[in-house]
Parts: sequence; C-alpha cells; structure tokens
Amino acid sequence: MLIKKSIRLMAVVLALLTLLITGCTDKNNTANVDANKTPWAVTQYDSSEIIDNNGKFIVDKLTNANVAEMKRVGEKDVIYHLGKPYLFHAMHLRIDHLRSAGLSSNDVLRVLDDGMRRIKESGYDTVILYLNWGNLFDGVKYDFNDVKIQYDIAKKYDLKIMWNWFGYDVCGFGGYRDWQLKNLDKYPPLKDENGNIIYATKSAEGRPIPDLSVQSFIDVEVDAIEQFCAWLNVNDTDRRTIGIQLENEINNEEGGHGLWFSQYSSLINLINELGKAVKEGPYSMITYVNLMSSGWNQIVEGRDWNGQIKGMMDLEYLDIVGYDNYTAETNPGALSTSAVEQEGNPRVMVEFGPAAWSVPSQTNQLLSRGYGIGYYQLIMYYNKNDLPGSEGFFEYGGSLDNEFIYRDGTRVLGGGYNGALDVIASEFIIMNNSIKALSEIIAVTPNNAFQFFNQNMQNGFLETKTLLDKEFTFATDCAPEKYGSTALLLKENDTTYYTYASKTATITVEGGIKSASMGVYEDGKWVKQKDVTIVEGTLTYEAGKAYQIII
Repeated sequence: MLIKKSIRLMAVVLALLTLLITGCTDKNNTANVDANKTPWAVTQYDSSEIIDNNGKFIVDKLTNANVAEMKRVGEKDVIYHLGKPYLFHAMHLRIDHLRSAGLSSNDVLRVLDDGMRRIKESGYDTVILYLNWGNLFDGVKYDFNDVKIQYDIAKKYDLKIMWNWFGYDVCGFGGYRDWQLKNLDKYPPLKDENGNIIYATKSAEGRPIPDLSVQSFIDVEVDAIEQFCAWLNVNDTDRRTIGIQLENEINNEEGGHGLWFSQYSSLINLINELGKAVKEGPYSMITYVNLMSSGWNQIVEGRDWNGQIKGMMDLEYLDIVGYDNYTAETNPGALSTSAVEQEGNPRVMVEFGPAAWSVPSQTNQLLSRGYGIGYYQLIMYYNKNDLPGSEGFFEYGGSLDNEFIYRDGTRVLGGGYNGALDVIASEFIIMNNSIKALSEIIAVTPNNAFQFFNQNMQNGFLETKTLLDKEFTFATDCAPEKYGSTALLLKENDTTYYTYASKTATITVEGGIKSASMGVYEDGKWVKQKDVTIVEGTLTYEAGKAYQIII
C-alpha cells in the first residue's frame, strides 16, 4: 500500500513538473515552440482565440519572436537579421504620397506593385514602407488593412521591410489624434508657465500641443506599436520585417508642433517606451529614429546639439539614430562632428534623396563611415514643375490610364538642384549590384577599415589614399563622359581587401597585387565566381561587379 501511494505521489510530482516545463508559458518565453526552432520561429494560432471584437490582438497569448537585433562584432555594432549580418541599404516607397496625390485605390495598388518590382530590379533587397497610426486605430478599433496591403506586395517581390511609423511627431506634424481632442481631461494639452495652453504655430495652427509627460499619451501609442508588432508576429511568417522607425524627423518644426524643442525629455522618454514595447513585445526588431540637421545651433533643456543627440543614443531601447540630409553637396556628413561619431563606429542610418544628389560618390562616402542608407526615394508623385529634380528614379507619364510609369535609364538624377551631378539612374542601379554582393562584409567592417575615392566624381582623375598601412592609387578616365567613376575599398585582414567601382576605373596598391577575383561575400566567406587578370600590378574594374584582392 505504501509503495502504491509513493508511486502515485511520484506520478503527481512528475505531472506537475511536466506541466511547469511544457504547459505554462507567458508572452516572454517560448515554451510552446519546438526547442529545435530558432528564436524567430512561427507559431500557428486560431485567430478567434487571439483577436478580440475590436480587432485587437490579445498579446499575452502570443509567443514572442526575436527577429533582428544589434550585436557587437569586434569594434562595430551590427544589425543581425535572422542570425545573419544585415546592411541597411533600402529604398523608400510612400503610400501616403500616392494617396495625397489623389490616386484611386486601384491606382495606389498598381503604383505600389510596380514600384516594389522596380526596387527589386534595381538591386535592393529592402523597401521602407509607411504606416500612419491614424490609419491603424480610430480610438476604438484596430484595422490592419494598410499594413497588409503593403506587406503582401513586398512579399510578392521578396523584399525585406523597414517600417516608418507615423505617430505623435511626423516631420513636426501629427500631435493630437482627433479622438484624443474629444477628451482633454485624459489627454491634456501642454501649457506654459502661466498655465496657458500652447498651440501649434505653423501649418497646424489652432491645434494644441499634447503634453507628452502625461502617461495616458504614452500608453495609447505604446499599445498601438505593440499591436502592430502582434500583427507581424502572426502574419509576417517569413520574418522579413527588420526594423521600425519610432518617430520621424522629430526635431523638425515644420508642422508647428515643435515637440523636440518644447519638451525634449518627454519626447525621448516616449521614444524609449515605444522602443521597449518593440523589444519586449511579440515581434522584437531594430528600432531607429531619424533627425534633421536643423536646430544644430539651438540649446534644448540645457543641451547643445551633441548633448541632444547623445541623449537619444543613450536610450536603452533605441538602436539607431539617423539623420536626413537634403543637399546636393558631395559631402553629405552633416553630423560628422556630432555625438553620433564620437565612439568611432556609429549606429547611424542616413536618409537622403538620390534624385537630387551626387548619388554614387555620396553612397560610397556614407558606407565608408559605417552608415546604413535609406534612399528617399524611388518615386515622388509630385508635379515636376513644383519640385524639379524630385521625381525619383522613375517618373509618371501624363496619365494613369495607360503606361503610367516608365523607366528611363538615361535620365539624370541631378534635376534642378544646384551642385548636383548629372548622374544617370542606370549607373547608380548598376553600382547597387556591387554593394549587394559585398553587403555582408560591409555590414561588419569597422569604419576605420574603409576608404572611398573620387568624392566629386571627376573625370581624368588620379588619387592616392592610405587605408591603414597601405597606399592605394585610383584612376578613372571615362571620356567623353562628363563625370568619372567613384569606388569603395575595405580591408578584411592584412592580405585581403574588397572593392568595387561605379564605372570604368583602375586601382593599384603599394607593394603590388598578388591575385584578384570577382565574386560574392555571403555566409561569412568569399564565393569566387571568376579569377581576374592583373596587368602590371593594376586591377581594372567592371561596373556592377565586386572584387577580392590579395596583396
């Protein structure tokens, strides 16, 4: 009898242990995921059990996925996506611009589809898409249609995705949600020292500015971000979403809200809370924020520009601090002396407009600084007479009834901006193939192991630069063309280097080149496709190719 009781007791204990090990789970563990699966594994759900009557996900019932994160590789912070190094090299495509241009729903879909196809054709593997909080949540119900429309097309063309979230501060616009204005007791406006409500002063004149120190403002946007991550957890089964911009150009006063300058601490606290919701939520990914270079000479809450940037970079749940740069200058490093570079290898992503710029040389310069790049953008749906030079890589015909978009490889990217080089779109697209071939090694290389050549893309040009302990001589002569080639060079170790050029050029190295080959760097190693003949110690570049050289 005693033996039977002992056996029953042991059975109960074992059952309880089994229940604890396999049956008990919360949103922060992966107990219901096969132990052999990766941290980003997909769990199948019954939608009736995880979504309530207002379209809201019951987050506690989801198994978290850790899809992308920052890892320290030697001297550099690197994005890892699904366990592999990832180079932030993406193209914007804005659904909001298409809608604001008055396109029908069907035409918006056609342009999005054609645009993402062209992004893929142009050598990119990532698209930057846009999600407006106001289109996701009306104060009562959640609607993920905007997410699904864009996601499905990106999946069709096998593009990875970065999302730009438009919340309280969108280029200085945004502020209150309309439904919050109906309940100012819960969502109070910002007031001055005399107790007077502070109103927006520019394009949003007459609307009060939300007091972002009030927790209720934070809670509802955190909830919206978490719901978006929940949608990705359930629907992004390929785990192609890599990151999310938490707010956009938050230091821009254009919209009149001035949140950065009027309540800096409250705003960056909000950003950190949004980042926490992503990092600890159902779909953990890269978090980033983009700033403008405006306001560099302003003091905010006792902080100069470097202090403001450092305050952002010190946030626990923010991975990347980027900036926008709208200039035709061939030196796009507006923040090169700021806090973003004080540690030598910044976590920086730059957004800029290749339709207006000297794109090949700027790209190589930015990559050599350890930056990722989001090009703004493939298509601009504006009247060209209003914004000359802002049409993007592809432009619209006069009517959407027929061939509404066409591709012209000879059209310049210079437009009407002073100082822009007349670089043709096809040249830059060809160079993207080289970047793609080396993206993995570019992602992990510290910026002191890079060099770039021919900043101004001069023709008939000769330049010698030092990369660490070796001298390299770059030459380009593309006569009768107006502009010459530009190139990127990086060092892997004492004998191995990788390089590419935008078009015809040569490179020699102090001490000579032992051998060279064309190929692709993937899965942590060089995959040789073809040996290259070195003539009199000189490598001759072919545009669109990537090279390994051994010295």
